[in-house]
Amino acid sequence: MKIQKIITTILAVAMLSSSAAAQTRNQLKEENTHLKNVIDSLNLELTRTRAELQYTDSLSSELLAIYADSELKSHSSFKPEDYTLELSDSLLNVWYVTNLVSQSEEDLYDMDSIKFESNVPDSVYIERISMMNSFISLPYNSVVRNYIIKYSEKMPSSIGRILGLYEFYKPYFDEVFDRYNMPEELKAMAIIESAMNPRAVSRVGATGMWQFMYSTAKMYDLNIDSFVDERLDPVKSADAAARYLKDAYKIFGDWNLAIASYNCGAGNVNKAIRRSGGKRAFWDIYPYLPRETRGYVPAFVGALYTLKYYKEHGIKPEATILPPAVDTFHINKMLHLKQVSELTGAPLEILKKLNISALVIIGGDDSNTNACVLAEYYASINAGVQVIGCPKTIDGDLKNEMIETSFGFDTACKVYAEVVGNIERDCDSARKYYHFIKLMGRSASHIALECALQTQPNYCIISEEVEQKALSLDNIVTSIAQAVADRAAEGNNFGTVLIPEGLIEFVPAMKALIAELNDLLAHKGEEYNAVAPEEQRQYIIDQLSSDNAAVYASLPAGVARQLTMDRDPHGNVQVFLIETEKLLSEMVANKLAAWKKEGKFNSSFNAQHHFFGYEGRCAAPSNYDADYCYSLGFNASRLIANGKTGYMSIIKNTTAPAAEWIAGGVPITMMMNMERRNGAMKPVIRKALVELEGAPFKFFAAHREEWAKNTAYVYPGPIQYWGPSEVCDQCTKTLALEQN
Repeated sequence: MKIQKIITTILAVAMLSSSAAAQTRNQLKEENTHLKNVIDSLNLELTRTRAELQYTDSLSSELLAIYADSELKSHSSFKPEDYTLELSDSLLNVWYVTNLVSQSEEDLYDMDSIKFESNVPDSVYIERISMMNSFISLPYNSVVRNYIIKYSEKMPSSIGRILGLYEFYKPYFDEVFDRYNMPEELKAMAIIESAMNPRAVSRVGATGMWQFMYSTAKMYDLNIDSFVDERLDPVKSADAAARYLKDAYKIFGDWNLAIASYNCGAGNVNKAIRRSGGKRAFWDIYPYLPRETRGYVPAFVGALYTLKYYKEHGIKPEATILPPAVDTFHINKMLHLKQVSELTGAPLEILKKLNISALVIIGGDDSNTNACVLAEYYASINAGVQVIGCPKTIDGDLKNEMIETSFGFDTACKVYAEVVGNIERDCDSARKYYHFIKLMGRSASHIALECALQTQPNYCIISEEVEQKALSLDNIVTSIAQAVADRAAEGNNFGTVLIPEGLIEFVPAMKALIAELNDLLAHKGEEYNAVAPEEQRQYIIDQLSSDNAAVYASLPAGVARQLTMDRDPHGNVQVFLIETEKLLSEMVANKLAAWKKEGKFNSSFNAQHHFFGYEGRCAAPSNYDADYCYSLGFNASRLIANGKTGYMSIIKNTTAPAAEWIAGGVPITMMMNMERRNGAMKPVIRKALVELEGAPFKFFAAHREEWAKNTAYVYPGPIQYWGPSEVCDQCTKTLALEQN
């Protein structure tokens, strides 16, 4: 009906214009000007009405339009029957940005030549502006009046949302602008820049809520690369905007000119000043500014007025409800859904609105233990949510008769082996250092074993063997020192030693000590933290059993302190904080020094230290892992499609070419056993340790004496991505030996 009314009005205007043919030239000119203003106003109203009608369409229709547009741009095809709930979910944020925080309407008119009609007299506008007591000069004229009316009366479909968004972001802007002692009125510029849309992009490429061009953004330290664009960060871009405006004010000494320069640049403002004969007031240089900039300061006044007097115009800011953040995260402890709700700040109602019907949890033994717990919980409350697990761990400790390997292990080992090989090459070149290299693997030595198989170092400690043989630290140190002495006798004062990250926990005496420490700090952590730092060591000794107290007291102060540092989420020692590589090299050096005095060692010993941790999982995946990940993910989707829950996605026959792999699924409960966590027994998936009777370790054990005595280094080089399949797509030696 609104559109019909507007069309009728336009027809009437057209008839009116035809009747003016008999009038004089001056009358016609005046009438045409008036008609132009009326038509421009009607065009604006027509555009707004169409936008309102479009907004009343269903969400699904809008999503379809968005999707169809993207398909058209990609030269693909789309049919309405292709629309799915999954598609709806993926486009939800696009819809939100497109419709709820869209940029303000483009000006279809010239504010200098048009006069908006309003029931509010000029005297009221003038009085209200004068009462604002702004630090910035706020003029009033016909152009400013038009912008006041635009924001307060002509944008009913969006101004409420814009004001709501402004209130949402204002606390963050307050902090930023206060930091630089800037007038608070400047925060209103975000309204005219982007209508408070943090993802706004102009036709010339200005991006973000504060509309920074690339070059200006880089000048103000906003990071823009293939991974991140900080122009889209409302807080960081606000900080850059505040600094820009502060610099502009230093140049011009006038806030209106500084605001104008934000739109067109300081160069254009200086050019307008020169053309005006050196005048330095905004309205004096107004005719010489770019057209867009001429309206910028008046728009700023209009936006500022609306922020102050929106109530007088019957405007109500809409509550800003951003779409729930959806992300993938690792759960490191058992959580009730209510706890998830509390931690995320999202009510259960919102979680339910996400309409989640299936979860795929990707991770190691802990994550998949939680997958099992979640599956049981959802089944118990009839939530209708399926849970599928996927094995992922670079430590390689999630494997059993059903899981041949976890993805990530192949890539990590190839990365570590490359670096270890590089160190070996340098070691053989310099011939004067022993390199003690600690590798990831808190609970198992799979990475150390695989890297040893690939690079053939002089010495590699396997934690599981240490535990089985009940070796002490002194036993380990004596063995390494003997290998050093034997090589020195051959004139080789260099070598490499691989150390698993979790070695300390496998030394029986240390393991018993750490287990008691874990229980002690789980129950008396607050009491321990309240003790003065200089008294904490004695506090621990007093609380321990006599045997463990003696072991703890014998440790160097640094190692003892590291054993009592903050625990991981399971209450265990964070072994990566213990510099085992330095401890062992120091103890070996002391042992060799003692032997030297006894005449058993007559050479030199110099050590260097390395720890390769999460660097291994930061690499691009190997071809093998890429194929394996794809297969696990696709298989997980098929398990969901077939109604399974509480299952692990598994792939078998993984030493064969990928085309011959066999997909399947097994209940996660089949892998559960009882384990002590945080001082209590909990059902968890057992970590897979190095099997000392397995083929990989037996191969290593058969060759380690040769590798210790001789320099038999292998340099694997970087991960191979392109080339013959027999080179690029090899599985780990561990897996090959296990399966053959």
